[in-house]
Amino acid sequence: SLREACDRVGPLDAKTRELIKIGIEVARKRHGGLLAHINRATAAGASPKEISHAILLATPLIGLPEVLDAFVVAQQRLR
Repeated sequence: SLREACDRVGPLDAKTRELIKIGIEVARKRHGGLLAHINRATAAGASPKEISHAILLATPLIGLPEVLDAFVVAQQRLR
């Protein structure tokens, strides 16, 4: 798939790639994608604190209301 091809060509490890993808899904307001990438990030070894930080980093770019919404969604997986 295109996702797998993009993942293979770069130097980033799986955890880092998934944390970046979490930030992208937060910005896109795609809750299903956010949950999927939280699951993948967790499987790749990301801690709840790392995942929360990836979400928090979107704040100055997209605003606090959208980030708070993402945190509400993320809590389903981070408990």
